[in-house]
Amino acid sequence: MTPNEWKHIKRNGDRFIKSWIEENLRYKSCLVVLIGSETYNRKWVDMKLKRFGVTVRRF
Repeated sequence: MTPNEWKHIKRNGDRFIKSWIEENLRYKSCLVVLIGSETYNRKWVDMKLKRFGVTVRRF
């Protein structure tokens, strides 16, 4: 995904982002998330992890 594509997705609001994530996770059996020092605070990371039943803990 290019930065321009992500800007377009973000412009459409939270409901659109959630729908886009759900669509891209459909039929997937595995999810790998690399979480950096800033990424771990983003709500969309939490949503992806919770979608796959991962308990999110902050230390």
